[in-house]
Amino acid sequence: MPLPEQAVIDKCIDKLGDLIEALESHPLFTPPKPQATLYYMWDFVNRNRHLMRELPKVKEEQGQQAAERQWSDAVGRCVFAKILINDTSGKLALMTGADPSNPLDFGDDVKKEADELEGVLPENI
Repeated sequence: MPLPEQAVIDKCIDKLGDLIEALESHPLFTPPKPQATLYYMWDFVNRNRHLMRELPKVKEEQGQQAAERQWSDAVGRCVFAKILINDTSGKLALMTGADPSNPLDFGDDVKKEADELEGVLPENI
């Protein structure tokens, strides 16, 4: 997938930050031990934001193709995050050691931020 202009990447980074804030605001995100599924998603989204922030460095040090591969991976992770956040099957809970018969409801704020994140992604995904 072609690397977009930095402004597009920056919008994605900003929306990932909004999603992280929404995850941190969830009532079950209580340190030192937040709910397992919630923590997994928080970590997954944080890692994705890191991947996007590193794109200029990857391009400079490893070249355009490496940056495009990382961009493509990061975009896919954004789409996957929304899928996981909206999962009601219990599969995500099972992956994270939580009770699959009682999957976490991420709540309206997290779901809204996941939708908005998807809305800033390129259309050719």
